[in-house]
Amino acid sequence: MTDAAQPLPLRLMIVEDNPDDLSVYLRHLLTWPGQDVTVQTYALGEPALAALQASAPDCLLLDYLLPDLTGLEVLAEVRGTCPVVMLTGLGDERVAVNAMKGGAQDYLVKDRLGAPELRHAVEQAVERYRLEQEVARASRRTAALQGLLVRLNAATRLMDVMEVCAQCAETLGADHARVTVPGQPDVSHGNPAPGGQMQQLPLGEDALLHLHFPDLHGVPDDALTETFAGVCAQALGRATAHEQERDLRETLERRVLERTEDLRRSNRDLEQFAYVASHDLKEPLRTISSYTQLIDQRYGPMLDARGQTYLAQVTEGAGRLYRLIEDLLGFARIGQEEPVQAACDLDRLLATVLQDLQVSLREANATVTHSALPTVQADAALMTQLFLNLLGNALKFRRPGVPPVVHVTAERTGDTWTLRVSDNGLGMDPQYSDQIFALFQRLHSRKAYPGNGIGLSVCRRIVERLGGSIWVESTPGEGSTFLFTLPALDARRAAHA
Repeated sequence: MTDAAQPLPLRLMIVEDNPDDLSVYLRHLLTWPGQDVTVQTYALGEPALAALQASAPDCLLLDYLLPDLTGLEVLAEVRGTCPVVMLTGLGDERVAVNAMKGGAQDYLVKDRLGAPELRHAVEQAVERYRLEQEVARASRRTAALQGLLVRLNAATRLMDVMEVCAQCAETLGADHARVTVPGQPDVSHGNPAPGGQMQQLPLGEDALLHLHFPDLHGVPDDALTETFAGVCAQALGRATAHEQERDLRETLERRVLERTEDLRRSNRDLEQFAYVASHDLKEPLRTISSYTQLIDQRYGPMLDARGQTYLAQVTEGAGRLYRLIEDLLGFARIGQEEPVQAACDLDRLLATVLQDLQVSLREANATVTHSALPTVQADAALMTQLFLNLLGNALKFRRPGVPPVVHVTAERTGDTWTLRVSDNGLGMDPQYSDQIFALFQRLHSRKAYPGNGIGLSVCRRIVERLGGSIWVESTPGEGSTFLFTLPALDARRAAHA
């Protein structure tokens, strides 16, 4: 503290119960050349502590031994509040160690004390305390910045990033911070004190961090603020991109849901149309069939061979159209009616189906075997239709001169049963394995194998309505295996538990 440095006024407090020692201290300090000094004095520790709580001095000169308290007790109360120089008449090094451990900046022995030593001790204590406080503030700032950086790296929402950026006010020594991002409400932290100065830091395109510092001494160095602003800018850019991606994903998901609902609605309308149209077509078809029968009965003998051929073709066409309408009604009905899910014993159900097919099985000289089949959660009526169609296909598409052999098995994998219906029939080229499940798709002429190409479409719709899938594995000239999956009964119960 020299005259050239123009030091600020120094506020000191002396706690000393010996009047002679106090007089020496005052003479040395109040005559300090070039340094303006004001001094508070106390003879006891308790009133000194009360004064310290009200206003801390720039330096405290504290006697080691007081009538009411020891210097270490006072030191423990004021530690960190202001710099302390411990004074004692004892020349014990242990006293010095205890004083320094207690938080004192220096230690002086009274009988060796002159004005230069006392002034130098005060000057050094004030400077050391200032440096310690700056180091402590820097450590707190570093820890706070590390915490903010962790939060910035973890934040994905734009407003969260803005909030963390605004909280840098206290970290950087500002009393107020505001973050402005186009299209977003401003985020502020702290309250600005009167006066001071405002500093603006760019955080990307049109985004700004506004910092208000109460005085010039609180403004951090430019490198620190620019580095922190760069980190904040990166976090804002990352959060902006993340939110744009999230908004895009939510928009796409919403559009997919809307499109899916449109498709469901369209499918329901088409199914309703197919059902109504098929139902309404049956009435005029009955009229056609009735009149062709009347013509045949009344005028048949009067027709020549060509006329009778034409009449037979009309009758056959009407019958084929009637069967097609019935098949379409069955197909549409599967989509309209909600499956009745219940425990379905496939062993018993297959036995019933075989009983219904006994005439066809006998005519084809067919053999149907099966392994133990499970009980599944399914609609018994739909499962009956499924087995009727699959077994009917095996009987229809058999090799000439080879009695049909059909085997039904089941295997469980996880929460799913896979059932196989294998035959030794015609088989097919694997390239048609998807085509055969489409509506009205046929691999053979109607003359060779009658039918409307609806049976396997019905099978697929039934399996999908029951929560499974169906496919085929086939080798031309050797046979086909139709596989379909169904949820296991206990798995379905667990899902609804």
